[in-house]
Amino acid sequence: HSVNATRPSIIMNANRAEMIQISALGAATVAVMTNMIVMTSCDLLQYDEGSLGVMNYIDEKTGECSPFLALEDQSLKAAGTASLTAFAVGISLLALIVINNFFWPVPYNTTLISLCGVGVQLCLLMVYTAMNNSICELEGCSWGSATVWLIITQLAYLTASVGTLYTDETVTLKQYSGFRRTQKKCQNPFRRRRGRRTELELGLGSAH
Repeated sequence: HSVNATRPSIIMNANRAEMIQISALGAATVAVMTNMIVMTSCDLLQYDEGSLGVMNYIDEKTGECSPFLALEDQSLKAAGTASLTAFAVGISLLALIVINNFFWPVPYNTTLISLCGVGVQLCLLMVYTAMNNSICELEGCSWGSATVWLIITQLAYLTASVGTLYTDETVTLKQYSGFRRTQKKCQNPFRRRRGRRTELELGLGSAH
């Protein structure tokens, strides 16, 4: 009776867990894509004569987005490295979510997800140090449109990490179905012997 009573709540939790799994996967995918936008953007910082990103800038002569050829500014170097590292960690986070939720359990998954989640946030926070570059110190800068993508990236990674950690502690429908199959086998261990009679039952043997 106790198992049957908890069945609806288990199914409800399992449904909720699978919805959160899908949402976490979607959030991680969005985060990786917006992370790429931040990394390649030319409009993270704006100043009077143009704008720049952590790896690219607007060429004042052509007006095109061009990569830095010989970047010497330490702040932009650090921000560029941080955004690239965040992208690599984000790819790892996405892979962990896909493998653990849809294929097979990953050992120490909770620890790995936590490390990836914290690591990617720290790296993205480092991107804000791009404001300390020499051009902005001389001419003054304001945040450009890529800052919006940076904030979206942070929120998406946070959603993916928290959602995955939550579902790690909740039974899914797949796990619940496996539990029910195991339970049925345990309740009727002689199901496969149905229709078979032993020699003793047929009177061909003797009890000792």
